[in-house]
Amino acid sequence: MNLPPAITAAQLQEARALVRLRLERTTKLAALRHKLACAEVSAKHSSERLSARLRFRLKPELLSGLAEFLQRNHPRHHQAIHFQYRIFLKDMIDPFRVPVPGLPPVKPRTIDFAALPLAARPYLTGPYLDIAQNNRFAEVDLLQSRPTQGRIVMLQSGGPVDIDEWRGKLADLNAWLTGGEANHTWTITAHTASTVTLTLQQKLPSVIPFDRRFLAPAALFVGIDVTTRKPVHIPFKDLTAGTYIAGTSGSGKTSALHVLLRSIFANLAHFEAVHLVDGKDGVGLGRYARLHKKIRVLYDEPDVWQLAAELNVLMRERNAQQRAQGIEKATRNFVALVIDELPTFVAKPPKDQQKDHAAFLDNLQRIAMRGRSAGIRMFLVSQSPVADQCPVTLRTNCAMTIAFRLPENAHATALFGTLDAANDPRKLPTGQAIVQQSDTGTISAVQFPFAPLYQPGKFR
Repeated sequence: MNLPPAITAAQLQEARALVRLRLERTTKLAALRHKLACAEVSAKHSSERLSARLRFRLKPELLSGLAEFLQRNHPRHHQAIHFQYRIFLKDMIDPFRVPVPGLPPVKPRTIDFAALPLAARPYLTGPYLDIAQNNRFAEVDLLQSRPTQGRIVMLQSGGPVDIDEWRGKLADLNAWLTGGEANHTWTITAHTASTVTLTLQQKLPSVIPFDRRFLAPAALFVGIDVTTRKPVHIPFKDLTAGTYIAGTSGSGKTSALHVLLRSIFANLAHFEAVHLVDGKDGVGLGRYARLHKKIRVLYDEPDVWQLAAELNVLMRERNAQQRAQGIEKATRNFVALVIDELPTFVAKPPKDQQKDHAAFLDNLQRIAMRGRSAGIRMFLVSQSPVADQCPVTLRTNCAMTIAFRLPENAHATALFGTLDAANDPRKLPTGQAIVQQSDTGTISAVQFPFAPLYQPGKFR
């Protein structure tokens, strides 16, 4: 009888190792099958949740947080989310569907905008404002937007962005997106040919205390930009010869004038002389008379007329010197002329003074036209741009305008022509102004801080 050969210890150890390996593989296989089953169940539930989440065509309130929902999901779901969102918008604008025989025509979807929760409203900005191009509403860029964090990027894929249209509807947009909340506002902070970026910002306080740090060397501080919240400065060398400042009584014009003067006083080293003309015959400008020997305050018409004539002569002399030296414009030794309450000096004088008065107005107009290169900087202040407060020829030659609240349509259009959200001064809050530089084509909305009037020995 033949017996099997004896099993060595090494063979037994190898066999046991193979058995353990098989058991491990069997266990891993079972775990993988379980994991796969769980993944299939999870994927099914995820698909069901995604499907339920995208039913905003039936429940528009489900639009709430759509951008953040897309950004949390796997990229493979992005296309589905985008598709459903665009179909929803298309349902609200498409009146040209092919009718189905035997069925009534399909009308564009309508919803109750006012009933939408605030979190859902950003996604229907295009339909709400009725902003569309080539039968496509403006839509939220779901990848770039963070509405809950105060950033909405609107995409217009049907045609180019009309930024004036957006600015013109910004007030309606704010009332709708904020629900009337008074402390925050949506502003346009950027735009391209196809996008508009809206940013939620806290509103500037109605009164901003003046801070000397707002001032800058060799530049005029013209308020805080209401969009960027940064101080706006214009170098004195780049200022136009004439700056016209208008605003109804109580609009903040006088307070702003004292802020502008702070810029000049902080930069007296750049000025040869500062002439302050007080048409109110009060102490508003007179309190600056002893601040520095370069500062001169005038009140009487004959003195003001004589000053205008002297400045006109100075302008001609400087222009002649600059031509001889090949200098394009002055960059130092500026001369400032500030006339508060200009109508006092525009009003028609007695007959025996009319010739001198006409020469005065002519000199102002010449300085406004040609004084820039000579370093003369004029600031003319009145309540409104009507002819008896500021002659039209003089006003039109002032290439820079600072307009505070002007409630009359005729006054606002006299300064800016056709009005839109960027240049409409009719409802500006107190202390806010529109600054327009005609020579550069720039326009901005600013808020001036409040600066207490100068008290001798207490100037800061």
